[in-house]
Amino acid sequence: MEISVINPRRARRFAESLGKRNKTDRVDAQVLCEYASRMPLVPWQPPSAVALHLRAITRAIADLRGIHTQQNNRAHAAAASQALPALVVKEMQHHQKYLEQRMTRLRRQALR
Repeated sequence: MEISVINPRRARRFAESLGKRNKTDRVDAQVLCEYASRMPLVPWQPPSAVALHLRAITRAIADLRGIHTQQNNRAHAAAASQALPALVVKEMQHHQKYLEQRMTRLRRQALR
């Protein structure tokens, strides 16, 4: 059995082009039937193992980038505070370097 996966936004825009503004199960079913009859079927292909592997790596990099940004914000706030011990500031810097090393390692793996 062949299946097709369509972008939900595309389906919504198609419904709007038909003048369907309501969002109910019945309307959605009618719109999807109309979409299937008018648009060519593009069979869904599951992503390859390599694509799944690469997606997992890029998501991990994005997560680390978010943590790194948070750490940079903390470091910026800490620089303005004179009450923070030097040991804490140094630990924050070490953590930033550690995150950068992890992102670099993951980027290298993604390129391989």
